[in-house]
Amino acid sequence: MRRPREPIFAVSQPQHAGIGMTKREVDLVGNPWLHTTTDRLRLDLPTAADVDDLHAIHADPESWRHFPVGRHTSRDQSVEMVAQSEKQFAQHGL
Repeated sequence: MRRPREPIFAVSQPQHAGIGMTKREVDLVGNPWLHTTTDRLRLDLPTAADVDDLHAIHADPESWRHFPVGRHTSRDQSVEMVAQSEKQFAQHGL
């Protein structure tokens, strides 16, 4: 019998992670998913200050070699992506 593989990128959840917390409790401690970290990186909500860096990645043909339709061909696409991320985070918290 094979043993289950260890996850390659195990996400360390914030202390409370919102589990078992009421909406009021989450509001008091802030959104527990705002800054998610792994051993190698930190995931933050993209903001307008990140647009140029994100556009550089999303416009790079090599980054999108295996999914070329996802590549951004204008900076406006990256601005819209950040705006949508902020909107969805405000609505859903993720």
